[in-house]
Parts: sequence; structure tokens; C-alpha cells
Amino acid sequence: SSSSSSSCTIAPCAAQLNETDCESMCGCMWNSTTTPSGICLCEQREDGSPACSAQYPSPTNSSIIELAQSKLISNNERIVFFGDSITEQAGYVILIQSFLNNYGITPQIFNRGKSGATIKNIRDGYNGQPDFDTVLKQDNPTLVSIMIGINDVWHTPSNETSTVDEFRVILTDLVQRVQRFGAKISISTVSVIGEQINGLNGLDSLLLSFADATRYVSQITGAALSDVHAEYLLYEQLNNVYPPGVGIFSGILSVDGVHPCMSYALCPLQSHGNVILANTISKGLTKA
Repeated sequence: SSSSSSSCTIAPCAAQLNETDCESMCGCMWNSTTTPSGICLCEQREDGSPACSAQYPSPTNSSIIELAQSKLISNNERIVFFGDSITEQAGYVILIQSFLNNYGITPQIFNRGKSGATIKNIRDGYNGQPDFDTVLKQDNPTLVSIMIGINDVWHTPSNETSTVDEFRVILTDLVQRVQRFGAKISISTVSVIGEQINGLNGLDSLLLSFADATRYVSQITGAALSDVHAEYLLYEQLNNVYPPGVGIFSGILSVDGVHPCMSYALCPLQSHGNVILANTISKGLTKA
């Protein structure tokens, strides 16, 4: 197979290619990195330079910087992040904390993400984590962020998941509990389950319904909104363009269609998902 110069574009690297074509067109070392649909995503060229798939543009981090520069977060702040495995992974939480620390702001951070958690689990307690009210009493937050709903969509139906209507009612209740507690509150819409564009992922319609439910709760309660779903869709629509009109299922903002990579060093491309999360959730924290 032949080497390739840095002029290799995103398009051939994300095309439907076999092993030989992947190496000859992109100059990549073949490492069996393919999406579920068999799209070749080379991680490294034969000359050692980054692969074409790593050339998707970095999302903006302007809102994280704005949050840090605004001084709205003080050293006395106690911030609790409720969520599922995306939160438990801590990628976006660490990014927000790092930016705040870089500006000399050192709030206490409590990561209350739990892998597999649904909104009922957040309310009632799950996998060693106590119920919502007990967590509020234990952590004594001044600011709360809630991003939940992926597992309610992904694992439905089950006794632990909720319908859209149930989700709306429970989220409203959780927001009002935080408000009665006296803390500021920001809520986030769900991200994605599959990165293909134009509504081609199997759960896109249901995810939109859950995102709309969160937007509605924000409107009726006054909770600040971080519209993660909209920001993910916008980035994918602009950048996940091969195959045309379809895009790839994973490998741009996620490693599996859902979870961002935790480390830029391990997978710089998929860590873009954490940047979008941190930037978008920072918008909500600024408005809370």
C-alpha cells in the first residue's frame, strides 16, 4: 500500500472502503477500525501523521470561558451534576472544572452520575446512590445540573424507564425540589443514540420527544436550559457528511453512538463530544 501526504481529505477516509482502498487512498495503517456499517476510519497514516478522520473541526469552548470569566461561580459554590454514564465518565465535568480552576475559581464539585440511570433512578436512588432528596441534603448544593433521559429512551420499555409524559412530570418535580431547597438549577436535553444525520438513527424521533419535554420543563419552571440535543444535531449535520445524506453511526462525537471518549490522548476526535457537552452545559450554568 502507498503512503499519503497531509493533503488527504476527510471524504476518502470516511468513505465505504475495503482494506486495500483504505490504505491506498488515505495512506492509513489498517487497524480494523470500522463503524457498524463498515465505514473505514483510519486512526493513523503510515507516515505517523493523524488520520483524516481526526480533522473534524473542534467545537467552540467559548461558553466555558464565558462561565469562568463571568465570576458567577464562586469558590464557595457547591455544584452537583446528576446524570447517567455520560456524566459518571466525568469528561465534560472535568473540562468545566478545569476551566474554572484555570481562572482561579475552585468550587466543590459532586459527580452524581450513575451508569445506566434513568430519571426514576435519579429520583429514587440507584446502584448505591441514595434518593434525590437525600443527595441534596448530603451535598448541600448551591447549583445543580441535571442531564438525564438517554437510558429512558435506550432501554425502554422496562420498569425503570419512563414514558415521555412520565419523564416530563418527574423532571418537573425534581426541578421544583431543587428550587425549594434553595439552589440554582440547570437542566439539559438528551444527546444522541447514533450519530447519523437526517433522522436516520432508530431512536431519533423518541429522543426528540424527550428533548422537547426537557425544554417544556425549563419553560414552566424557569430552570435554565442547556440544549445539548440541538447542539449535537447541529454539529453532526455540518460535519458528519459521508456517506452523503447519511453520515456514520459513531466515531465523531462518540465511541459507540452515545458515549464521548474520556481522554483527548486516547481518541482526540470523539473527545469533541465532551467539549460540546461542557460548552453547552456551561451556557445553562451561566443562566441559572
